[in-house]
Amino acid sequence: MGSVTTPGGTTLNPLKIRRSITPNAVPTAPLLDEGELAANLKDLILYTKDNDGNIVKLGQNYDAILAAHFQARNPHGTTKADVGLSNVPNENLKPLYYYNSGSRTLNTPRIMTRMDYAAAANVTYTIDASMYAVGDQFEIARLADSAGEITVALNAGDWLIDGSRSATDLRIHEQTFMAILTKAQADLWTVKVQYV
Repeated sequence: MGSVTTPGGTTLNPLKIRRSITPNAVPTAPLLDEGELAANLKDLILYTKDNDGNIVKLGQNYDAILAAHFQARNPHGTTKADVGLSNVPNENLKPLYYYNSGSRTLNTPRIMTRMDYAAAANVTYTIDASMYAVGDQFEIARLADSAGEITVALNAGDWLIDGSRSATDLRIHEQTFMAILTKAQADLWTVKVQYV
């Protein structure tokens, strides 16, 4: 692409930076001028040279690092005893995520389950409370005013809403919101709702 002239008459030239496709390649100080950019396209890292002549990392894509970390079961080999949590299972730590999922029973134990919903149809999520431990959470978001009504039901136990216990299913509609549902006791889930 060539240069472009703005309506005010300023000529804009394409910005090109030094780049490498060699894994783990880092530019050397003599290669760059102060403030000049260099990118490693294989590692997705952006570098510059600071005013002291040092090569510094400006940014990095951490997707692969995070994916490897959260895919691994206990990637650091930490035991429950190491952190004083001998009564907490080291199981199913990877969050579960659903987007525009239809009605379903939620029965896959996770510390965190996230449900984002923007479809027009009404939907019901039934939580199988026996499958979750105290402290496990659900984040349920209605992403658009046009989204259908979201009903959240418990197969056992009650909700604690604004200090009052209720066995009535949660029904939220007509507004965008984020609800955080936390299992507080064997038979009680707390509800925090934030409207957007």
